[in-house]
Amino acid sequence: MKTRRLYGYTAGRSFLHRSDALSKLAWIVFFPTLPFVYHEPVELVVLVGATLLTALVLAHVPAKPLAKVLLFLVALSLALVFFQVLIHRTGAVAFRVGSYAVYQDGLVEGFRVTCRIVVIILGSLVFVISTNPRDLVVGLVRLGMKYRYAWSIFLALISIPVFGEEIVSIREAQLVRGTRSGGLAGRFEMYRRYLLPLLACVMRRVETVAIAMDARAFGLHPTRTFIDAYRLTWRGAVFVGFWLAAVVVGLFRA
Repeated sequence: MKTRRLYGYTAGRSFLHRSDALSKLAWIVFFPTLPFVYHEPVELVVLVGATLLTALVLAHVPAKPLAKVLLFLVALSLALVFFQVLIHRTGAVAFRVGSYAVYQDGLVEGFRVTCRIVVIILGSLVFVISTNPRDLVVGLVRLGMKYRYAWSIFLALISIPVFGEEIVSIREAQLVRGTRSGGLAGRFEMYRRYLLPLLACVMRRVETVAIAMDARAFGLHPTRTFIDAYRLTWRGAVFVGFWLAAVVVGLFRA
């Protein structure tokens, strides 16, 4: 069975899938402030756990691809932890590597940075997977945004899974041709070989979309009608209210 990849919106019946798009947009605007409002290590662990529960339970994000994303984020964050250990030379000595002392403040700050990255990326992932771009466009237009600007957001969101699938196709084509790379340097070389075909794909898609929009006289009229009616939902209000209360509590506590 092929593993499902987390590239963009996937239809579903989860709590967040049935919540309105504007509520989730409001959530993703203030949600990244949480890992900065709560900065103690224990609080950050709780926040990471709450974000994971949101992804798994409320958005029904598949566990296996989510685990791969988490492993990638943790591996990426190790470099930041190493950097924090190098620049923070205060606090008690946690341990020594030969003659080099690793201080507790550096480890704590590196842990904070790692948790912040995980929380923000996971929140963005939940928003992208559970939010239908078309519903978001309709909601933004109902708020008064010009439909040209709202449509640009729609095109950006629907292009994410397309480019993701293109990367998969490029990688499989390279493997069929016997192009393989091992080690860290080999991976960088592999990504460099992906860049030119991906740029060609992007330029070709942009040109196709532009021709299609011109052929349909997109932007000719100042307003645009939509088939779907936008409705706020109680689920979205409850979801936003819960996380907003967490932000307010954190701000007043500080």
